[in-house]
Amino acid sequence: GFQSIEAEAAASVVQDRAPRGSCLIVALGGGTIENGSAMSHLEGSGVFVYLLQDEATLFGRILAGGLPPFLDTEDPRATFSELFCRRDALYRERADQVVDIRNMNTADALSAVVQTIER
Repeated sequence: GFQSIEAEAAASVVQDRAPRGSCLIVALGGGTIENGSAMSHLEGSGVFVYLLQDEATLFGRILAGGLPPFLDTEDPRATFSELFCRRDALYRERADQVVDIRNMNTADALSAVVQTIER
């Protein structure tokens, strides 16, 4: 059910996108790359930028909200590592640009993204 809602949201974003000449930034959930329907709606809608963050940081962020149901309760770290590796490869393959934001604060990461898009 979630992937269906995610695909509808992607279609809505593309349909309702900002007027020509303006910029709209859409932050995808980590699993969106594995949702073929959502990704097909987004195809050709702009520049696809992958923000590369290290696995340990992302795992920590996820656990901060409690153990999500998509991680194995017996070994959540291993489950997350598998997801990260698979999705990282998919995002890198799809990305028009990869911006490495590892070890950057929010302001520096934003600056790196803006510079990449401007190029």
